[in-house]
Amino acid sequence: MNRDTAYYRNMNEGLTDEASAYPAFHEYMDYYLMSFNLHVQQIHKPQGRNADWRKTFDEISTKGFQTKTKRLLLQRCIHEIGENFDAEDLQAYLDKNR
Repeated sequence: MNRDTAYYRNMNEGLTDEASAYPAFHEYMDYYLMSFNLHVQQIHKPQGRNADWRKTFDEISTKGFQTKTKRLLLQRCIHEIGENFDAEDLQAYLDKNR
């Protein structure tokens, strides 16, 4: 296991509802998602490879994060799905998030 993977696995502990009150939390959350996406299937597009945020959403939704933290993580995934996929995919994930 490389050092980045080991560090990423320990990041879950910093993703708590209490920590979400701090401004730096969103940067930490973004770094967590970036690291998380290194382990998620990539999709190929003309402009390069991107993470499949649909798979990220599905995996995050099964993890045991606290309520507010999970909601923030899933909202970020939905934003990326809206940016990178069609309206049908976006609607499907909006429906899953209800």
